[in-house]
This record gives sequence, structure tokens and C-alpha cells, in this order.
Amino acid sequence: MTAVVDSTLADVAQHNGAVFAAPLTAVDRVEAESDGPRLLVSAGKAVDRNDPYMHGHFPGRPVYPGVFLVETFGQAAAVALARHTGRSWELRRIDSVRFLAPLVPGDVVEVDLVVETGAETARVRGTARRQDGVKVGELAGVMAEVVFPQDEGEDDA
Repeated sequence: MTAVVDSTLADVAQHNGAVFAAPLTAVDRVEAESDGPRLLVSAGKAVDRNDPYMHGHFPGRPVYPGVFLVETFGQAAAVALARHTGRSWELRRIDSVRFLAPLVPGDVVEVDLVVETGAETARVRGTARRQDGVKVGELAGVMAEVVFPQDEGEDDA
């Protein structure tokens, strides 16, 4: 069955409980298409010089931090998986990551991911490109379901 999902991180946070700390939203748009046990994910993020993580990185020549490109990959996969499964997910392991070109204010990064879903984990592999088509990053890793501890006063029954 094929389903297209256009979702924002705020939608998922509201639906599944806040998984990501505001204001560190690393995706502006997420679309996902189900292809059997795989999700084909497309996401976008406009790099804005006023984003809180841009200040001081680097003074006089702001560059989108590599750790936030990793977060863009992770949040895109988490949003798609949450919409697909109804559960919260996070990037648990990075097998490989490459930063290939800088992202600066005004750039739009487009992330394409293939997410292989499993029972409790999902393998993710993707690339990121600037609006001019230049590949800026690659990531391979593993997503895992987020398990929230129960409050001490709650009953299991």
C-alpha cells in the first residue's frame, strides 16, 4: 500500500509526545511513501541565519553545523516512522556519515532516505543535497523506538 505523508515535526510531537527539544527543529517538510517494508522519505530544511544554532558557527561566515545535518536525517526518518507506526522513534546509531559541502544561510537542503522497517529498529540510509544539486552529506544508521518510562504511580493493568 502506498501512502504519502506530508507532516511537520510539530505534528508528530503533538501526536506522540515531544521527542525533540524546541526550538531545534531540523526539518521543515517531510513526505513519505510506503513501499512494502520500506519507507521512501523526502524532507526539506531551509537554512536560516536566525536559527539558534547558527549564532557563532562561525562568526562572520555562518555554516549549518554538521551535527544538525545529522539531526535533519534523524528527524526526517523519525517523523516518517512515527506517522507510519504511530510510535516515537530516534536515531540510535550512526554507522557512517560524510559531510561533503557546506550549507550556508539561504540554502535549502533536501534529504532523501530509504528506511527499512523492522519490529523494533529501522535501518536508514540517505543523501542530502543543496538546491543546486550538490551533494552535501550522506548517512547510514539505525533508528529505534523511543520507550518512555512509566510514571511510578501508574498501574500496568
